[in-house]
Amino acid sequence: MPLYYDNKSTSGIAQSINHSDEALEALMALGYSLNDATLALEGVSTELSTADRVTQALRG
Repeated sequence: MPLYYDNKSTSGIAQSINHSDEALEALMALGYSLNDATLALEGVSTELSTADRVTQALRG
């Protein structure tokens, strides 16, 4: 499920993310904004599966 981002309206945090990140896209599908999803994934290991990354992000 590719998402398209308007780089003109994103913050510095959002501009530095990997746009192919499935966990990020999953959080956005759940209603998180791009910035909130990025912040939720901050500190979550990229070595985990997508499902585990989303779970960790939701737990905060």
